[in-house]
Amino acid sequence: MLNLFAKIGIEPNQEAEVYQMVRLESGRHLYGGWFHFVGSLLPGKDAVGKAAESLWASNLENVTEFSFKFTERADLALKPFEGLPLVQLEFVAKILRVINAEEPQ
Repeated sequence: MLNLFAKIGIEPNQEAEVYQMVRLESGRHLYGGWFHFVGSLLPGKDAVGKAAESLWASNLENVTEFSFKFTERADLALKPFEGLPLVQLEFVAKILRVINAEEPQ
């Protein structure tokens, strides 16, 4: 994924949002989040669509333990991005816990 980030100009340590969802039975943790970059998508169907008044649905591309999608719906964009055409890369990742400490309950 770092190669993809480099090609589209995303700094991997400058996410807009990252959150943990749940610990999976496999022992991995399910995380989600998104990054922004300046650009636009080619014409076609956006990866995010409105399913109901306050509900958005998305289709993720699966790549092993990392799934992602691109959308022009940019949430929590920082001030330097104001007025620029933005694309949001949203992801879901299944990550092993590597911190050598007791896991919170």
